Amino acid sequence: MRKCCCCVSVHAGGVLLGLLGVLLAAAELAVLVPYLMGLDPDSSFNPIEGNLDSVFFILEKMVKEAKNATSEVLDSLDYSQEQVKT
Repeated sequence: MRKCCCCVSVHAGGVLLGLLGVLLAAAELAVLVPYLMGLDPDSSFNPIEGNLDSVFFILEKMVKEAKNATSEVLDSLDYSQEQVKT
């Protein structure tokens, strides 16, 4: 039987990596679902909604500091802010 990392069989390693992938996807959904449901960030766990202004501030700052930033990029950033906040 083939071995992976000198002591774990290849089948067991595949199962472990599969379980790790499922756990990472579940962790991502745990953060995303409250935002998609529109829960209040003050009364429940909703880190995306609570930090949305900070994210857009950092994005806008990065775009303005970029050497090849055009007005189209800034306009698309403003449009995305309007769409997310509605």
